[in-house]
Amino acid sequence: MFTVQKALPLLNDGASVILNSSVRADDGVEAFGTYATSNAALRS
Repeated sequence: MFTVQKALPLLNDGASVILNSSVRADDGVEAFGTYATSNAALRS
């Protein structure tokens, strides 16, 4: 999110931002809580 916020002023009108996610959001592993949360947000 922070990277996209910083990049937005540098993009031309009509530019696209493509965000990738992984299946780690579905694992439910406690150690990956923040990572899973950000991936789940992208999927939403």
